[in-house]
Amino acid sequence: MKNHAFLFTVYNQPRLLARSLEVLSKQNHHFFIHVDAKSNKNQAFREATAHIPNVHFVKSIPVYHGKISQVYSIIILIDEAINSNIDFDYFHLLSGQDYPLRSNEQFDCFFEQTDHSFMCYDFGEFKESMQPVYKRMVNHFHPNKSRTFASNLYEKLHIGNIIALIYKRPTINHFASGWDWFSWNRETCKFVIDELKTNKKLLQRFNYTISPTEHMFHTILSPHIEDLKIETDNPLRYVSWYEHRQIETDYRPYDLNELDFEYIIKSKAFFCRKVDEHKSARLLDMIDNNRGRSFDINLASSVFE
Repeated sequence: MKNHAFLFTVYNQPRLLARSLEVLSKQNHHFFIHVDAKSNKNQAFREATAHIPNVHFVKSIPVYHGKISQVYSIIILIDEAINSNIDFDYFHLLSGQDYPLRSNEQFDCFFEQTDHSFMCYDFGEFKESMQPVYKRMVNHFHPNKSRTFASNLYEKLHIGNIIALIYKRPTINHFASGWDWFSWNRETCKFVIDELKTNKKLLQRFNYTISPTEHMFHTILSPHIEDLKIETDNPLRYVSWYEHRQIETDYRPYDLNELDFEYIIKSKAFFCRKVDEHKSARLLDMIDNNRGRSFDINLASSVFE
């Protein structure tokens, strides 16, 4: 039976994380958890998960949304898992707002029958339409903190555009982009870590950019997709960017609820996001009640909604 390392980046809702780990708990499933150092819930996370086996908390750093600190937290998680005394076959990056959809038996059975890695690369019209935006995100200077007065003012006044006219940083023309979340086999995981250790300038280059987790890993792996057996069109996560119902926010992806259930459960996904322990309470119960029912990923719908 293959060993799985689940890498969680969390900030809030310790009980929701505990609920996910209870579902996933199995002898060959280990959980590595990074709690944002800005959160005041580090102890609450430890207490909420104290009864669950195979839980490992890693060193905490402050994490800012869409900034290089997100990359650092992921590297900390991977390093801790890959250098543990267990030879993990798979590494699954998740957030505290992801929730498992299938039974552990279905999950393990799927990965016993594959040696591929799974992530999502942008493609088609969306990729083409986003290229000018991505170039500004990657090639202009942006603050390493977010949602502060100074960073908001910096972005509102387009100061990064002005700095780019004065100081030309090395341009990355051939970068790739996609979703943060992945399920990597050991070979893929080791390749990324080795590349970052041998090419330290690459990590430095993605400093002061926007959403480097959506660009840096994809850029590293892009020339090696075939060799590393990476499936680029199914991250095994259901995320909805387009509402199937009336929602109260323009923020994407939005919090899922019971009205999204049919789309979620019929998808090729093993996890859905984002969920909230209150707003998604009924949905989580519906997923739990459905877990273990017949599921054939080859007959399921796309995760792109």
